[in-house]
Amino acid sequence: MFRPRQLAFAGAEGWGRFARGGRGGRVVKVTSLDDYATTATPKAGTLRYALTVETGPRTIIFDIGGVITLTSRLTISGNYITLAGQTAPGKGIAIQGWPLGLSGASDIIMQHIRVRPGNISGETIDGIGMQGSNNAIFDHCSVGWSIDESFSSRSAYNITLQNSIISEPLNVAGHKNYPVGTAHGYAASIGGDVGSFHHNLIAHAWGRSWSMAGGVDPAGAFAGRLDIRNNVVYNFGDRVTDGGAHQVNFVGNYYKPGPASSRRFDLRATYEDNMPGSQTYHCAGNSMPPFFAQDAVQVVNVPGNASPASVTGACWASISFSPAPTYQKFFPKP
Repeated sequence: MFRPRQLAFAGAEGWGRFARGGRGGRVVKVTSLDDYATTATPKAGTLRYALTVETGPRTIIFDIGGVITLTSRLTISGNYITLAGQTAPGKGIAIQGWPLGLSGASDIIMQHIRVRPGNISGETIDGIGMQGSNNAIFDHCSVGWSIDESFSSRSAYNITLQNSIISEPLNVAGHKNYPVGTAHGYAASIGGDVGSFHHNLIAHAWGRSWSMAGGVDPAGAFAGRLDIRNNVVYNFGDRVTDGGAHQVNFVGNYYKPGPASSRRFDLRATYEDNMPGSQTYHCAGNSMPPFFAQDAVQVVNVPGNASPASVTGACWASISFSPAPTYQKFFPKP
């Protein structure tokens, strides 16, 4: 389908930069910080009403600032929506209690929204996400205090997460899929074909900073094309960037160890499934002072079964099946 190449807004970059949002549609105002149960009568003026009851292309603005405590997950499944958190007066808008995310939505622009689910719900929940979305961009958002990972974008297409903060996922907060006391302060599982993740800050996450979740295509082969550039990751824990996807650009990322940090590499390309296709990577300009600078040799040649504790350098391949794949895994150019 033909799409005019008009930026979502000035400064939009990456594969989601042409998201249309609510351009040309109505302006819908949020005038109340209230929420309501999905079984209750919809309440006009609330954020839930603006996102799930109103229809058609629309730009949602805020006449009120403060904290919205959700009663349940708030899912955007419609198309052509701009959520303009920067219009909220005072200290802006924050969402707590439950996640805010996309599910199969297209042409979504979300800016200046803060999400802090916490453990109010008693459920194992994420923070924000782009599940199954197409042509979407999140900009200047922040998310933290999630029980599962703070951000997720599995099965998405043409998306961007930029200029945003992922921080302080709750590390031991009762994740229902793990034994009591298990650390699960995870930042993000990212998928996309194609997905761009640039100029973001990840801080104080035990793992998945980022976790590349490319998935598989209909033929069962490796899928996902991810562009991970110019991010800062601080005080990572036992895991940094790992997982896998079909094609990955990993460029200009700065990893700064903190009190919880135990690794001396940025990216661990994880080969754990012997499936059709390939996982290939381009690594350039990544750093982790004082262990290696951005002009250091980027790919560390170590055995595929090397212990992560023994690896120092930007990028390496971790292979857990035999025979190991023989195709080229790292390339000097994107």
